[in-house]
Amino acid sequence: FIFQSLFMKSMMGGTYWENVRKSFMPELISMNFMMAGMAPVMSFLMMGSDMRAMEPTELLFWGVMSFGVI
Repeated sequence: FIFQSLFMKSMMGGTYWENVRKSFMPELISMNFMMAGMAPVMSFLMMGSDMRAMEPTELLFWGVMSFGVI
């Protein structure tokens, strides 16, 4: 929300600090819901028997990450 408010200042109008205050709750809710969905998927799929899912250089890692975000 700190950087979003800076770069969207012309669209949101108002001062920087007003925009930080306006974007705080939506951003907090959005990130918490995303993490609430991502955590169980990733812990189930990444902590399994295939340790390639833990290595960022593997395609499986990015597939699990993408699935978790969805």
